[in-house]
Parts: sequence; structure tokens; C-alpha cells
Amino acid sequence: MSSEIDRHEMQECISAISNLFSSIYVLPDVGMQVVDSLTDLQSTDQLIGLNRDAFCTVITETMQSVSGDRHLQLSYDPEFYEMLVEKLQQPQTERDSNPLYLHYNCNIPKVERMAGNIGYLKIDGFVGLNPGKTVLDPALLFLQNCDAIIIDLRDNEGGRPELVHYLISHFIRDQNVQLTSLYDAEEDKLHTYQTTSELVTEQLLDVPLYLLTSSTTFSAGEDLTYTLKALNRAKLIGEQTGGGGHAGGFKTLQYGYYIWISTKRAINPITNSNWEGTGIVPDINVDAEDALQIAHQLALEAVLDQSRDPHEVTQALSEYQ
Repeated sequence: MSSEIDRHEMQECISAISNLFSSIYVLPDVGMQVVDSLTDLQSTDQLIGLNRDAFCTVITETMQSVSGDRHLQLSYDPEFYEMLVEKLQQPQTERDSNPLYLHYNCNIPKVERMAGNIGYLKIDGFVGLNPGKTVLDPALLFLQNCDAIIIDLRDNEGGRPELVHYLISHFIRDQNVQLTSLYDAEEDKLHTYQTTSELVTEQLLDVPLYLLTSSTTFSAGEDLTYTLKALNRAKLIGEQTGGGGHAGGFKTLQYGYYIWISTKRAINPITNSNWEGTGIVPDINVDAEDALQIAHQLALEAVLDQSRDPHEVTQALSEYQ
């Protein structure tokens, strides 16, 4: 358990957080509201006698309640802080080479051919493009002869956008389709993205596509969901998603504190908006635990007339009668 925070440490920490919000937070007006709330908080007795963990909890709750941004989080962990300081000095390519990504199979725990030749791909997070492709490419090749695809994002809490865009490209036949952009407040620059023609297979461009969502689906997982829904390319089944339309990263403070702060805002070219604070409403709203069964049944019905083995599809459908 962390020790009680002294007044000087508390003030230094809040001052550093306020500086970040006033200079690089993705929504400047909201950032100043957070600054004002943190200033007001110091004039109350809510911070008196708190240990460091409790202090982090109060600050996190204040930031999130004022902004509605669930990404925001203040943490205290001196050991992780030292590791983070070193990591943030590394180029992005070196960060992407973390061996733990491969240990966890780049957050792709399962790929399967379901009954009736329906492909199933579970993705629990999006790592960088280069490590991610080493696992995603073989998975897509495994699925390329399936008649429909189900992508399970129910446990996907986010990650990097590059792998999201690469995956989307395998399901969009048109070339150079504009995808969700990111406005970077730190750089004051809009980063635009489009589909790529460098695909591992072209056999999935027109297959029926189903996405499974839950209230846990967040951030980059929502980017995939929102973009494909806006393009009218996939049917969404499950629960309304978490509502994390901002992106950003860690910033180190001092004394072992670090903060995750949003510095980027997603902007979809079709809606000119994003899913921040609202989440994404699925086409079929059901409990997350029931989503796979419903998606499988819908996929079987969609492919029955074109199936190379309609008997297998009919038999699989009989399980849902």
C-alpha cells in the first residue's frame, strides 16, 4: 500500500497534469474545464490524508467525470514509471518489437472454421502493424476460403490504428477508400488514412461480414466497428460499445506518477464525427454472450444459396431451429 502523499508532492503532480491539459489535450475547452476542476479540488478537504493510490483514484475520477473521457487515468508505480521513462525514449519501431506481443500471439487468441464454412476471428487488441501482420496474415489466409466471416471484438479494448486499417482493407473492394482520420493536438496536424492494396489475400473482399461487440469494446476496437458500419460493410451484433473515440498515450510526471492523456481525436470522413462518449449502437442489440450464436445463424442463412455444400449449411442451421 502506498504511503500518504504530502502537500508539496500533491501540488506538483496536479500542476504537471494541469499543464498537460492546458497544452495538449485533444479538446482545448474541455481541457481547461479539467484544469479548473483540479484547481477547485485542491481548495477542498477531499485530498487531505490520502495515500498515493487513493490520490490517483480521486484525480482519475475527477478528470473522467468532467471530460467524459474514459481513457484518462493517473497512476502511481515507481517501478513501471522507470520502465516507462526508458520506453518513451525508444523509437516506435523498437517499442513494437516487444517480445510479449508474440508471446500473446499479438492479441489474436483464436481463428476457426465454424460449421457451414463460416470463419471466426477473435481479436482482443491491435498491436503495431509489423508484429501484428505476423499473426494476422496467416489467420486471414486460413479464413480466405470461408463463405462469411465473424470478427469477435467483444474483449477488444483498443490499440494501434495501423493494424485496424490493414484489416479493414481486406474487406473493401474499392481502392484508396478514406478511413477514419486522427487529429493530433500535440502536432496540430490531421493524419489521414486510406485502404491499402497490399493484401495477403483478395478472397475476403466481398464476403458477408459480422462484427461482435460488447460494452468492453473500446478505442481502436471501436474504430474498426465504426468505420465498417459507416461504410455499410458489416453487420454489428452485440452490445453498445464503450465510447472511446480519442487516442493518446502515457506521459510521465515525477515522483513515480504517470498519466494516460488523450491527444488525438478520431474523425470519420463519412459522418465527420466519432464515437467518443456515445459508443456504437449495433444493428442487432443482444447480450454479448449471445452474439456469436446469432451471428453464426445469420451468416449461415446468408450463404446457404451460394454454398458449395448446402447440406452442411442446412445441417448447421438445424442446430438453431
